[in-house]
Amino acid sequence: MVEDLKDLAKEQFMAFDTNGDNYLDAEEYAAALKEMGIHPENMTKVQNGFKYFDENDDGKISLQEFQELFVASAQQDIYKKANKKMRL
Repeated sequence: MVEDLKDLAKEQFMAFDTNGDNYLDAEEYAAALKEMGIHPENMTKVQNGFKYFDENDDGKISLQEFQELFVASAQQDIYKKANKKMRL
């Protein structure tokens, strides 16, 4: 399951990496948010989200950084849904 999530994350990442440098810069990240229908209230929220993904503070998001957070987020979502079903 983790490998499937990593593959899906890679597909998303490659679609968002419009200049093909294998990193997402702030512009590509902002464009990706818009493409996913996410419209942050202001640029500060965009920058905070970018910093969240950019774990090593190098000013860009690598595929590995993107995959790690993508997988963790998906797993957390699955866990929440499982817990909700168990409570029913």
